[in-house]
Amino acid sequence: IDVLSSSSPSSSAPTSSSITWMYLPLTIPTWMVTYTITVLLFKWIVVGRYREGVVKVPSIAYLRWWIVDRAIDMWELWIGRFILGTPLITLFYSLMGAKVH
Repeated sequence: IDVLSSSSPSSSAPTSSSITWMYLPLTIPTWMVTYTITVLLFKWIVVGRYREGVVKVPSIAYLRWWIVDRAIDMWELWIGRFILGTPLITLFYSLMGAKVH
């Protein structure tokens, strides 16, 4: 019997599914940081600094505000609720342009 070429099911070689799950703790935080940076850049590129004023609903300014508002809403749903009550939420809204005290 050749002991070195044993291919028994109890071998300790990692399978493809165990390798995939091994990277999960790194994948989710990376996605969260990447999406946060994307939303920040998207807001500053599309809207810039919010200005006080009246905006008519059928206008490009309203459409730009609405698209950014939807992106922020999705960020709050997927990421914001996990950092609520931490200094990171204050940092995010400060980077978005809010004056947080």
